[in-house]
Amino acid sequence: MSVIKQDILCGSQYLRSLTVEQVSAKDAARHFTKRLSEPGTADMVSVGIAYHVSSTGEADFMCLAQSNAANVLFISLRKSKFDSIAGFLCADGALASKVRLVGFGMAQIAIQVSHATNLRVKGVDLLTLFGNPREPCSPSDLIDKRVDSKVNTSAVQRLWMGNRASAKKDVALRAWLAAWYVP
Repeated sequence: MSVIKQDILCGSQYLRSLTVEQVSAKDAARHFTKRLSEPGTADMVSVGIAYHVSSTGEADFMCLAQSNAANVLFISLRKSKFDSIAGFLCADGALASKVRLVGFGMAQIAIQVSHATNLRVKGVDLLTLFGNPREPCSPSDLIDKRVDSKVNTSAVQRLWMGNRASAKKDVALRAWLAAWYVP
């Protein structure tokens, strides 16, 4: 487990630090199934998803996050068995009616994660949801308009720059930010 600081969203409702927890696909499924059964859980839960591509061009890992949770789940796409996670990643999975996967550039996310897991992934593309699909907005614009107008936009933009040294942190924050969208 590693702890990362976030200085992108600054209001009191936003966590200042997040724990990135490396889990298997089976543990991720167990984690979300447990959270979804807790009292007071909304009928539909948004789960942010983001992925990383290795230097060889293959999907390397993905992160899953909820806006109100202090931990972001880090799942290797190379070493996992994905049957257990199909319940909420797949369009026709058992938890599909309770989980809404959301991401920045969901078409690419779905393709990469589907290729790595052999699962049919479905989710909401935040970049085209609120505007013209032919001219998608940037993640920083979306967060500024839909989440918090005091967002540190340059910090958001840096998350997509492909810095190898901060890849785990960047992908974790992208998944966490995606979960904060306002429907």
